[in-house]
Amino acid sequence: MSSSETNPVNDAPSPIKVASLFVRGRNALAVRADFAPLYVDYYLHWLDQGITQEEPYDSLLKHALAAVVLHSTTRPWRETHAWTLNFQSPLCNVFVTAGSLAESVIGRVFTHDVKQAPRGLFHAQTTVQGEHPRQSAVPLEHGQVFPAVEHFYRMSEQRRARIFEVNDEDYVMISAQPDCDIGWLDSLTTDEVRQLDQLEELSLLETRQFRFHCGCSLERIFPALAPLIANGIEDLFQGDPAISVTCPRCGTSRRLSREQLEEMQRRCAG
Repeated sequence: MSSSETNPVNDAPSPIKVASLFVRGRNALAVRADFAPLYVDYYLHWLDQGITQEEPYDSLLKHALAAVVLHSTTRPWRETHAWTLNFQSPLCNVFVTAGSLAESVIGRVFTHDVKQAPRGLFHAQTTVQGEHPRQSAVPLEHGQVFPAVEHFYRMSEQRRARIFEVNDEDYVMISAQPDCDIGWLDSLTTDEVRQLDQLEELSLLETRQFRFHCGCSLERIFPALAPLIANGIEDLFQGDPAISVTCPRCGTSRRLSREQLEEMQRRCAG
């Protein structure tokens, strides 16, 4: 198998290629990518923002980024997928989103103000421009990302999927298609997946590419500020000429002046 103002970090990060292959005779789809180059941009982004991703949060986010990319590659191009994985141990929310048309994936870990609950929750939203979003939620039974995604597939997608790390930061997801050989899929080992091109007949269907990129801007962050300035902007600025605003998707901080905010308000009103 082969493997307006934008985000100021890595304006043109290198994309990774994601190969989609049909496993003949097994009726399964294998999707594979080497995420090492994407993770380089991931670490450069956090370095630029002065943020340190500590374990286990770093691994949780990296695995979630990989899983949502692999999942997106199995789905129609027009769909954008956003997942929030609420883990109770460790207590955190992992948010990731990916889109094939945008060729991008982004995500964050939230550790503050996360509610404790008897069990976690896997929330998924699929959007297509011009259509109502589709949402689903299933209990999160695992403290690791890949088993949680496999459980999500069983419960929400109503089919099997398994994710393997065949080499360091090189992942394969194999998902069942109609009339899949489920016994074969359930019994697969990592070593067998490494040798899949020798053991099975594969047909390359397509290749997509993704990069670690948000594309955020002050204009795109403005809707999140709107409820805070419904009664005026004085309480927000408290006499300061500018404030710091943070993108909720990627954590990028920017300075927003009073004049910039007033200009965005005028544009929205117009």
